[in-house]
Amino acid sequence: RAVDDITLSDVARAAGVASSSAYHFYADIDELLVSLQAEVQRELVGVLQVIPIYPDQKAAIRGLQ
Repeated sequence: RAVDDITLSDVARAAGVASSSAYHFYADIDELLVSLQAEVQRELVGVLQVIPIYPDQKAAIRGLQ
């Protein structure tokens, strides 16, 4: 099944919630995806803010060991 064929109702069903609940929060699958992208971006920025910055790649690798 193509990703473009997935609906908000499909996502709600997979999550085990009523479609009406999903549509209460999101108008359609595109709105859900925009919200998901924003959340992932916020989390990624948070992670990147706590990763130490090393002057070179070798130092970064040593820091992971």
